[in-house]
Order: sequence, then C-alpha cells, then structure tokens
Amino acid sequence: MKLCILTPAVVVLVSLLAPAPAFAADYSGTLRAGYVYSDEDGNRGVFQPTYNLYEGAALSLKDFYYAFDNGLRLYADLDNVTLNDRTILVGATKARLFGLSVRNSQYRRTYSFTADRFTRRNATRTDGWLQALPWLKLFGGLGYVDKHGTVVKSVAAPPLGLPTYRVDYDHFFYNAGVTVGGNRRFATLEYRGSDFSDGPSLTATDRASRRYRLTAYGPVPGFEKLVLHGGAQRFEHSLTTRDDSLVATTVWGGGRYSFGDGWGVRYNAVWNRARSTDDLASTDNITHAVFGDKRFGTFAGATAGYRYRYNDDIRNERRADGFVVSGWIRPVPALTVRAGYGADMLDTRAGDPLIREDETTRGWASVKYRHPRVTWQAKVEHQSRDRVLDDRSLDEGGGIINVTASDITIATEVDFVRVASDLTADLPRYGQVSASYAYYHGDYANAGGDCFAFEEHVVSGDLLTAPCRGFRVGVGGQYYRTRLDQDIESFSLRLRGVYEFLKHYAVEAVYAAHNYDDFADLGGLYDQYYTANVVQVSLVYDFGAQR
Repeated sequence: MKLCILTPAVVVLVSLLAPAPAFAADYSGTLRAGYVYSDEDGNRGVFQPTYNLYEGAALSLKDFYYAFDNGLRLYADLDNVTLNDRTILVGATKARLFGLSVRNSQYRRTYSFTADRFTRRNATRTDGWLQALPWLKLFGGLGYVDKHGTVVKSVAAPPLGLPTYRVDYDHFFYNAGVTVGGNRRFATLEYRGSDFSDGPSLTATDRASRRYRLTAYGPVPGFEKLVLHGGAQRFEHSLTTRDDSLVATTVWGGGRYSFGDGWGVRYNAVWNRARSTDDLASTDNITHAVFGDKRFGTFAGATAGYRYRYNDDIRNERRADGFVVSGWIRPVPALTVRAGYGADMLDTRAGDPLIREDETTRGWASVKYRHPRVTWQAKVEHQSRDRVLDDRSLDEGGGIINVTASDITIATEVDFVRVASDLTADLPRYGQVSASYAYYHGDYANAGGDCFAFEEHVVSGDLLTAPCRGFRVGVGGQYYRTRLDQDIESFSLRLRGVYEFLKHYAVEAVYAAHNYDDFADLGGLYDQYYTANVVQVSLVYDFGAQR
C-alpha cells in the first residue's frame, strides 16, 4: 500500500531537514502493545459500533510529539497499526516555515448475518504548506479513497437470500492554493479537483469535478471599523459518458461595521447561477442577509437578523423571508444562558409549483456552567417544518387532485424536539467523571396519510478513579432506547483496570459488552439481535513530559 512508503518517507524527510546540532527539547506520548479478543453472537450486521471490530495483536502510539530546540516538531497518532481498523496520522511542522502531514484510515461495514458480506473503505490523504515569504503561503493536498465489497440491500439471517450488489470504486481528490497577506488582510486563490471511477457501473457513473475559488478579507485602509469580505467560485461537474456538464457560478460579499459602545451591523449577499452546458435554461439563487448586534461588555449580548432569498428556475419563481433573534446573558463569570428563535417562510409567487408554501421554525435555549474542574450544560431545541400543496392540487373540498402518488409525499409536516444535558468533572482526589442524557421526539406526516413517530433516550457516562497504590478503576457505558414506530434497545458496558508500576509503565485490562435488540415483529425473517464480549489487555509505556 502506498502509505507504507509515504510514512517512512515523511520521517526521513523531516530528519534531513533538521540541522545536525539540534537536540530534542521535549517529547511526550503513550505507547501501547496488547491483544484484542472478541466473542460475537447473533446478526453481525445490525450493530454499528462493532462493524469495524477486529481480533489480534494491537500496537498503538497515541498523542506523540518530539520537539527540537530549533522549532521543528514531529507528531504522530497511530491507533491499532497492526489491525485492519487502523488509523494513522504522522506529520512535521516548523513554525513560520512549513507543515506536512499524512493520514490513513480503514473502515469495514458489515451487511450480513455471518459477516461474509461487507465493504472495506481505505482513505489516505497528504497535506502540506510552505511559508515562502512572510506574506506568501503555499498549500496543497492529495487524497485517495477506495471502497470495495458486497452490499446486501437488507440485513437478514440465513437462509433467506436477498439481492446484493458489488461496490468497487476509486476516488482521487487534490487541491492547491496560495494565500497572500497577513492575519488581518489576506486573499486566497485555490483549485480543487476530484475524479471518481466506479468499476461495476462500466463508466456509467464515472465523474469528475473542478472548483476554482477566490476569497478576500480585510478592513478598509483608513476605516478600520469597516471590515469587508468577498469572493467568487466556479464549480464544474460532469459524467464521463456525457458531453455536457453542470456549471455553478457563485459570487458573494459583505462586511461588518462597528459603531462603538458594543454596537455593530453585518451584511452578506450571495448570488448563484447553476446551469447545464448544453441547455440555455438556468437556476438563479440570490440571498441578502443583514444582522444587528449589541454587546454589553462581558455581561450580555443580543443579535437580530433578517434574510431574503430569491429563486428563479425559469418555470417557477420563489421568494422567502426569514428572521432570527438571539441573546445571551452572563450573570456571573461561570454561568452563561443563551436563547434564540428563527423562522423561514417560502412562498411561490409565479409558475406551476407542486409546493406553494414552505415554513420552517427553530427555537432553542441553553445554559452552561464552567468551573475550573466542573462543567455542566443543558440545551432544549424545537424545530418544525410545514410544506403546503399548491391550491391547484386540491379540489373544493380539500381533496388531492392532479398529483401522483410519489408527489403527495412531498407535502409534509415535521415536528422535532431535543433535550440534552451533560456533566464533566476532574477531581484530583477522586478521579474523572462524565455523564450525559439526551431525549429526542419526532413526528412526521405527509399528505398521503403516511405517518412516522419516534421517541429516543440516550444515556452515557464514564468514571475513572484517582490512583491508589498504583491502581485505577474505570467504568462506563451507553444505553439507547427508541419506541413508538420503532422498538429498539441497545447498550454498551466498559470496565477498565489499570496498574501503574515503575515510573512510566502500566498494565491495562479493558472489558466491553455490547448488546442490540430490535423487538419489531418481522415474521421471523430477520434475526435482529446481536451481542459481543470484547477483552483487550495491554502493556502501556507513558513517555511523560521529558526534556
């Protein structure tokens, strides 16, 4: 694999760049070597956290860095490099001179009961930058993703045979650009490309895309309170089997003016035109947004804004108005309360649309308490969306006419509520603890009479005790439950024991139990349960902060 060549190459290159007399200033990191054992039962294709689980010898290097006195810094984060679920990050930086990194990850998704139907995704990316001059920065990157395997359209237990299809594609993507200027005033020019090749499709879905983008930002000379920004972009996307391509041109701009005494105003505008190269017809989208805000020192702040959108696709003309108001207050330094509400209302003014009106609303409120060793926050959020059919799709009694069965489902009513809270604490005498709870409720209905509702509860927590005679004990897990039109329950439990000896060494044992149950009545065709026991024993070496 290319990564096996690239990774040593980065290390060698960095070593050559480091002057001979440079000595290490400091370094840190954790080296872990052990073995992963798993025992699975049930349907391997229903529980996502274990899709990418492998058994065998595991070697990891976490949070490693090695800094030289001359400013050169090497870093690495290598997880399970000896297994097929490995993730790799290596790189080097030198302040105000250059940066280089290489990333690789592998992921498997299982689709069948016995795990004999799966896809494997391998992704590698290299990024780098060079500060050629104090006011000139060059950057670029190159990436490659390949995915192959067999997908089952539904997860089933044998001997039920279901349709499968093969996945085998290659995706190359790359970018290069230059930034001119400094922190307060700069302009960036960037080119991005992408080439996708799908083997099973016999070129039917092979495609390529190109993007050219220019952005600029900075205060107006002599009027430092006025900061302007803007840019332009051209995007081209085409299938290899067609002569035409989709072309989108976007231009945007805006600015912010600070009046003083905490008052400010912002304005943004975006114009976009999308069209096919073999068709004179095009779609125009125009957006204007203006916001005003007031800040009362560190005590409170408020923002109010209005947004106007216009869409013209030759056949239909649509306009939308939206607004948002939000604010925050900090009665004491450790406590912050935030709240806001927004709405967006779309109305079709001309043409022959299926949907006449589309209204979306969102409201939220949150509270956060931050202490040097304790953080607690909670948030409640409500969203709704109402899509209304055009009058010409309804008869005098409100019945649906002149609409296909598939079109009916476009007119929908959606209502969603989320409540969440989490707590973290780091207490030197006792240990570290975190806990969270989230509640979700959603209702969906369309004009065709289809309805769907769900209610979900998610509880999670972790506890790791402070060291006592070299021993540390941890426990954690997550519980998930959804009801109404779904009936699913799952949980994961983790037990951890650590014994520290000598100065930097430790032995760690981790036990994890996973369980998944889908209680829906599927006539016995599907086996929707899964359970797994996973044990990992490791020898750990902590470099510590060394100099």
